[in-house]
Amino acid sequence: MIRGLLIAVSLLAQASPAGPAAEPRPSCRASDFSIAVGFAISAATGQNPLTLRLTNRGPNACVLFGYPTISLADRRGAIPFAIRRGGDQMVTARPPTPVLVRARGSAFVVLNKYRCDRGVRRLARTLRLGFPRDTSSRLSLALASYPRLGYCGKGDAGSTVATSPFEPSLRAALRR
Repeated sequence: MIRGLLIAVSLLAQASPAGPAAEPRPSCRASDFSIAVGFAISAATGQNPLTLRLTNRGPNACVLFGYPTISLADRRGAIPFAIRRGGDQMVTARPPTPVLVRARGSAFVVLNKYRCDRGVRRLARTLRLGFPRDTSSRLSLALASYPRLGYCGKGDAGSTVATSPFEPSLRAALRR
């Protein structure tokens, strides 16, 4: 039964929402996308959300399903943030659903972390984002000083970054 469910989910992730006669769509490749900081949003107290807009520059539609792989770094290298898939005060807790991204269309991801009450130990300057089923490349984004993604230290609540799944809209990535 579990195997059948996994097969059904896999097929659903490849299907266009246009109906049973629709052609399967391939999984998206990071190399076909650009990444940019999305819209600024009003944050809950103590929160530091970062919205990301992923735009399909490729010639064809494709499907994103699941959560992105996220890594953050500064000049010294990788920062050991704890990356948590799923909801918090700002990020949706709904499970992933397949997202059809048409050519020149966009998908969204929201990251969120709590502030550093005892000070920032390291400040993320680069974000790298990977796609499921595509281990060959990642998108890279230089981070400005705002919004700040500061590392507070091991075990501090402010050193955990919650991430949404890929979503078709910013509203969906924020929906609780």
